[in-house]
Amino acid sequence: MKILTFVLAILSVSATALHAQLGETDPQYRALCREALAKPVTLPAPDPAIKPDCDSTISYFGIDHPVDYTAARSCALAEYASAASANPFYGAGILSMIYANGQSVPADLDLAIRFTCESQASAAEIETRLDILTQDRETRTLAKFDLCETATSINSQGWCTTIDARLSDIDRKQKLSSLQAALSPAATAPFDELQKAEDDFVQQRAANELNLSGTVSSAITLEEQNDLRDQFLADLLAISTPGFHQDIAFPAADKKLDAAYKPLFKAAEKSRLPREPKTIPNTTISYKGILETQHTWLHLRDAWMTFAKAANSTPDIDKQAAALVTVERTQQLNELIATN
Repeated sequence: MKILTFVLAILSVSATALHAQLGETDPQYRALCREALAKPVTLPAPDPAIKPDCDSTISYFGIDHPVDYTAARSCALAEYASAASANPFYGAGILSMIYANGQSVPADLDLAIRFTCESQASAAEIETRLDILTQDRETRTLAKFDLCETATSINSQGWCTTIDARLSDIDRKQKLSSLQAALSPAATAPFDELQKAEDDFVQQRAANELNLSGTVSSAITLEEQNDLRDQFLADLLAISTPGFHQDIAFPAADKKLDAAYKPLFKAAEKSRLPREPKTIPNTTISYKGILETQHTWLHLRDAWMTFAKAANSTPDIDKQAAALVTVERTQQLNELIATN
């Protein structure tokens, strides 16, 4: 990046000029931010070749490629100079971490405080982060400044969940690629069918068996999809291991699965109007949606059995695999009643 400098000199800052959430903080924090924003600061000018849509989180967290704090800082400066965003990491958020932690630049807690004051965050998050940074400015004891460690608002937690999911997805893909490369030719086609069946189930489960009536529905959906894919990888590794054995027999597991439907049907029957879809009270989960998801899952279980026989020579491995995933499915159905 061609290094130029520009000076941001704010000699006086009124309360109305501060970040909207900052105006809701206690007076001592507003005063601290006025002081921080009033200090002249010299930063590298944004590189005109880097657009504000570059996404600084990709380089900062190492999403799809190694962590690169220099690139993250260049992108964050471009974001900082552009319009505001609801993303708490956008521009000032990433810069607050880079300068607090001394990542690719010398640590500068005064700048970290300034960027914290300008970041997209709730009043409580701003106050907590300012407490951490001002204490560290005095004691120099901060291990690492991380926005997700202090994320308490729905907005921040949603973005942190998104980042975690993106990082998990990269790790899973690498492990799945390694496992796929080691498969015998006979197991390749069943593996492809298994992955497709898993994707279908994940989509159905997220759409039909989560209560999406709240304000954090998108984060809930993403977290559930991430958990299901983690479980899929764990099951894949287990079922591919020679000698794998599931403690509960398949017929017994299947019987418990059938029993899990009765309380769900009774709960759905409590819907107030006969013509309405039968749903579990106070949720968006309908009995019809559960049945549709179960139909998709049965196809997934069949795919597991076919893959297991092709990938593992252990006797009755198909029934062992079926028992394992049936136990997991029963737990999912039981949780629908327990958590709603």
